[in-house]
Amino acid sequence: MVTHQPKNDNGSVSLRRAIDRPRDVDVYRVHASAGDLLQIYDQFRSGTTFDPTIRVYDLAGNVLGSHIGSIAPPHATSLTQLLRLNIRWDDYYYVAVSAPGNTTYDPFRTESGTASAGSEYAISISLRKPSAPLG
Repeated sequence: MVTHQPKNDNGSVSLRRAIDRPRDVDVYRVHASAGDLLQIYDQFRSGTTFDPTIRVYDLAGNVLGSHIGSIAPPHATSLTQLLRLNIRWDDYYYVAVSAPGNTTYDPFRTESGTASAGSEYAISISLRKPSAPLG
């Protein structure tokens, strides 16, 4: 398990990492404010078949949102939204990335869960204030 605190000036960060051990889970800690919109995008590369499983947890370990990945046909290069979550409280949240078959891990314990083949992945984590309604 790796814990990172991604942030930059515009509220988003792009990450390129790898799930490189059978029970590996990368965990990113993000501070969000009530009313923020947390969005996670997969930055598929041409020929990639790895579609990671992504979950967002609160501090108590409750799953607030998820995208269950799969090994899919090769993708064209694109940016695909995997998860969108409206934040209700000012707090820290954890974005966990794992291989598609590893869905039983504990985000706060290293090397937990189901052994599964991993690969490189590239995601973008974005925090934004929602746009005002039109009209």
